[in-house]
Amino acid sequence: MEVPRVPTQALLHESIQSPNFIVCQIWSWTVISYSI
Repeated sequence: MEVPRVPTQALLHESIQSPNFIVCQIWSWTVISYSI
């Protein structure tokens, strides 16, 4: 099994399947909206 140099897509694919992804998205968008 080869290990990609930038496993961001694999991590993103796993995070999308987890419920925490929704929480992270809401939290990040909230921070961005307050930062503007």
